[in-house]
Formats: sequence, structure tokens, C-alpha cells
Amino acid sequence: MKSILYIVHGNNDLDHYMPIIFNAEKKYNCLIIFIPDRNSPKISSFHYNLLRKKKINIIYANNFFNSKIQKLIQSFILIIRSFKFKILNKTIFFYFFLILANLLEKLINFSLDEHSLKKSFENFLHQNKINLIIIDIIDQSKHDKNNLFKKQLGCLLHAVKGAKIPIFMISHGANILFDNKLKQRKKNNDLFYADSLALCNKYEKSLYKYLAKENNSIKILGDVRHDIPWMNFIKTHNINGIKKMRKFNNKLKLLYIMGNLNFLRDKNIEKKINSEISNLLSYIPNLEIWVKLHPKINSKFILEKEDIRIFHKETDTSILIQSADIIVTTHSGVIVESIISDKLNIFYDSWRKHTKNIWTIFDKTNCVKKINNFKNLCDEIKSFKKKKINDKDKNIFYKKFISGKISIKSSIVRNYLKEIDSLIKIKKYAYN
Repeated sequence: MKSILYIVHGNNDLDHYMPIIFNAEKKYNCLIIFIPDRNSPKISSFHYNLLRKKKINIIYANNFFNSKIQKLIQSFILIIRSFKFKILNKTIFFYFFLILANLLEKLINFSLDEHSLKKSFENFLHQNKINLIIIDIIDQSKHDKNNLFKKQLGCLLHAVKGAKIPIFMISHGANILFDNKLKQRKKNNDLFYADSLALCNKYEKSLYKYLAKENNSIKILGDVRHDIPWMNFIKTHNINGIKKMRKFNNKLKLLYIMGNLNFLRDKNIEKKINSEISNLLSYIPNLEIWVKLHPKINSKFILEKEDIRIFHKETDTSILIQSADIIVTTHSGVIVESIISDKLNIFYDSWRKHTKNIWTIFDKTNCVKKINNFKNLCDEIKSFKKKKINDKDKNIFYKKFISGKISIKSSIVRNYLKEIDSLIKIKKYAYN
């Protein structure tokens, strides 16, 4: 049986591997190597439990360290960073350990021998006869050793290239925002290129084509996370959790999915938006707000009121979407699921007045309400009535931006499996 290695560094990229893994594991031996970045120190229990049922082998990257002391220190670092996302009222004691973790990571990075680490990866690839590497779209310099994550990933990819194993880079979600004035990045031989690069739509080519080995290596295959059969599977899997959330109380439930607004230089913009979301409780009776944190948030959401519930990465976003009545986001592709599920979807883009030359995939669709001020946001929520989104509007949006031009009734995963099959059959690559 041919083997595929999935390189995971966070739960967002794993989210997009899961539909492929669950469909490919019948035909291919699927293995995961987890190189945690600072935003995802561990695999979420949701993903872990699903993978365990399929008996997918997960290997932590620190298992490739030659030193037992380095392995223990790295395990200690990951434990500390796991608590980072659970503790809201952080004490001086907590920050001491967080700073300690950062210093220890620098120590490991300094002392970690590249040659031996690369050799360990080479042995692993050979012993498991890996035929294909799947990784999310990522800039990785061949010489970047600035932090432990980059050093480990670089050593692994050097081993992969040395073994002539193809790299299949896949999108970790449809790009929401586009800048008409943004200069296209040029190819840089210092980067690791993809032998095949999967994007969600044609508009993303200008953003990522510099990572493709050849221009014909770019494939418009869609956002695999929003494959309809996969979404239906997840909904069925989460049904008990959804029922429990819905029965919690009879209040109107608003889910605020925090977007990644790090492109805004002024952090006060997001602080103001978060404050406005919180203040909805003062104007709308019988409302409960759920906040789903983003791992790369620009500004922390402060828990101030009784009817606000904060959810971390341990809670699957799909459960929250299916359980909520209204979905609000500032900049998140997760809202695509709520479009398909006929929720009231609000794209709260008051931040746009601080930008120029920006357009988003939500601008010209009727599937999402575009609101840019607090008064209109209040009015929209006050007048909430559950209704179905027009199927034609849904399908147009889905085909244009999400699915790689295929119908909402078709399978995105199938096209990814075809590309995997074609890459594994190419004779010039190792073990094929």
C-alpha cells in the first residue's frame, strides 16, 4: 500500500486534511507528523478522537530529537502553551512560565543539530516508503532557522526533497480578502516549491503562484473543508453536542467568530469591534453571545458580561455554527458552513474604513448581510427571522469562490483524490 505523510502544524490545516484522510485511508497508508507552531501546541481532542477511530498514526516531531533532555523540555513547553488558551485571567506566575517556555524553546533551537535531525527524518521517510507529502500553503525558506518550528520543518522538507518525494500544497481555506494594489510576489529559489498547488478559486492565483514549481502545477480544486458530504458527516458526528448546545436555554444565540485582523496596524480597531459585540447585550433582550476565539487574534476578547460564553479551539466550530441562530464575523471563511446551513450570516466589516483597495468574497453575494456600523448591526439582530437562503445564490457563491467551479451537490474531495492518484503514479518520484 502506498503511503502519504501529512505535515501538520496547527488545527486549522488539520481541519482541511481530515476530509482527505477519511477518504484516502481506504486506499493509502496515512501518517501524520505534528510540528506544533506557537498557536497550536497540541492537536484538539475533536481531531484526535476522529483520527484515533481510523487508527491514523500521529508522530510528534520531538520524537526525532536525538537528545532525551530536548524531548522532555519540548514536552514541557507544549504543556505550558496548552494552558495559554484556557486561562483568561493570566497571573504573573503564568507569564513567568510562558517566558520560560520561550527561552527554553530558543535553547532547544540553538542546541538542535540540523544534520542529525535531517538524518532522522530521512530514515523515517525511507522506512515508511512515503510516496507523497501533503502540507498546507506555507512560505518555508530553505535556510530559515529563526525558530524551532521553522528549523524542524526546514529539515523535514530538505529530507523530502532529497528523497525526491512530491509535495502537494493545499489551501487551508478560501482567501477572504484581496488587495487590488498588492504586488504579486516573485518566485524565490530559496523557498520550497509545491509539485502541485491546490487553490480554492482563480482569484487566489495572484497570491500564491510564486509557491508553485511550474505554472501548470496550480490546480483550482476548492476548499476541501467545505465538501458537502464531509460537512454532513461532521454534523451527524456532532449531533449530540448540537442538541446539548441548543437546549442550554431559550435565548437567541449569536455566534461571534473572531477573524484574523492582524493586517490592521491599529489594534484598537479590533478592540472597538469586540466592545460593540459585547454591548449588543445592552440593547437586545434575551440574547446570548458565543465567542469563538481565533488562534491569531489581534486583540483579546475580554469576558465582561454574564451572557457571554468564550470557546477555545477544543470546541469544534461546526457545533457552534449548527447550534447558533446568528453568525457574525469580521474576517473568517468558516462562515461558509453557516451559509450552506441557512443561518443569518453577518459580515461585520466596520474595519474596512481603515483600509484602501480592498474587496472580499462576500461583497456581491446575497448569502451574507454586509454591515459596517453598530446601529445597523443592532437593528438586523432585533429583526431576526429564520429563513432559507436562496439556493441559486448559494450555488453561485459556492462555485465562484469555494468549490473550484463545481456544483454544491458535487464532491470537492473527489478532485483532491484524483490529484493525489496522479502524483503518486509519476515514476520520477521516489518509491512510485
